[in-house]
Amino acid sequence: MFRYSLKTIPFFTILLAVSFFPITAQQANAAVCSKREKFTSFLAKKYNEVPKAMGLVSNSGMMEVYVSKQGTWSILMTAPNGITCLIAAGNNWQGLKFAKVDAPS
Repeated sequence: MFRYSLKTIPFFTILLAVSFFPITAQQANAAVCSKREKFTSFLAKKYNEVPKAMGLVSNSGMMEVYVSKQGTWSILMTAPNGITCLIAAGNNWQGLKFAKVDAPS
């Protein structure tokens, strides 16, 4: 069995924080939402962003992280009804390598 090093904690913290805040109908109206294909096409063409990670968020949908080699990043959330919303975006993405740490004896 192995554990992850402390370097990975910020990444997991972000994923957990996003997963605990499902999008409500009111938030979806305030957020930038559209069909998933429109977002993925736009992110690829405009920012050269490609999928880096994804995960299911309880029963509230799928979260995806898109990243470019230039360091731009976007987090998308797709609800079970197929509507996708931009949750966050930014610059200076730093990928983390998962360090294998031996379990204490």
